[in-house]
Amino acid sequence: MSQFFPEPPPASLDDTTDTVHDDQLLYALFMQEDITAAVAGLSPFKAPGPSGIPNAALKHCSAVIVPVFTHLINSCIHLHHHLPQWKFFTTITLCKPDKPSYLIPKAY
Repeated sequence: MSQFFPEPPPASLDDTTDTVHDDQLLYALFMQEDITAAVAGLSPFKAPGPSGIPNAALKHCSAVIVPVFTHLINSCIHLHHHLPQWKFFTTITLCKPDKPSYLIPKAY
């Protein structure tokens, strides 16, 4: 996987020695319209994530789940608690026919 995710170059922070930051970052709560748009933009035929819930089911039930998701997401932000399950994803690299090797990122 290192060919897809190489080590980043070292960062130089020399130009940030006199930078002043506020104690708290400002954020806006999500509105139900934001979550509705996110659910509407899901591709119904993509493979489900770790939860196993298909996108088609999320889209079909959006009227019920959007208010719950909105409250849940805003509560997580407010409490600074981000569920470990939400930090995982599955990436599958599919081999195209007649391409040479996984070692060449542009081949896939």
